[in-house]
Amino acid sequence: MTKSASQTIAPPGQRIGFLIYRAGVLVARAYEARMRPLGFAPAEIGLMTYLASHGTDHVRAVARSIGVSPQTVVNLTRGLEQRGFVARAPSPSDQRTVLLTLTVEGRAALEEADTAAQAFDAEVAAVLGPVGAQAVGDGLRTLLSAPPWDAE
Repeated sequence: MTKSASQTIAPPGQRIGFLIYRAGVLVARAYEARMRPLGFAPAEIGLMTYLASHGTDHVRAVARSIGVSPQTVVNLTRGLEQRGFVARAPSPSDQRTVLLTLTVEGRAALEEADTAAQAFDAEVAAVLGPVGAQAVGDGLRTLLSAPPWDAE
């Protein structure tokens, strides 16, 4: 490596994209480890949390909100429906559109998982401190609401 190259290429720890990637991997693994004993994958929790907060909605809206493809939502729904946590029904206005609803059993299971999620959030916030946790949360919400690039 030439001296000029080492002066122009920042190390990974100075690249915000790489730091977000590394933190994302670290946090995702830890979050998944917290949800696994409860029998959930993080994407299932995302789907159920969306339905708990938004009510009945169609597959495309859920997919858009939790950042997965509609086919992934369909696949997740199959497993959650078999467990009695989510119900599917055709839309009364368009039979081609599938509506998803969180069941009473699903809400009860989600409440248990949400307790674990809140505890995990508290662990992360303790590491970041109150000001850091607020800043990180605000920054991530901004990135997720209107990314300036197309990641697909």
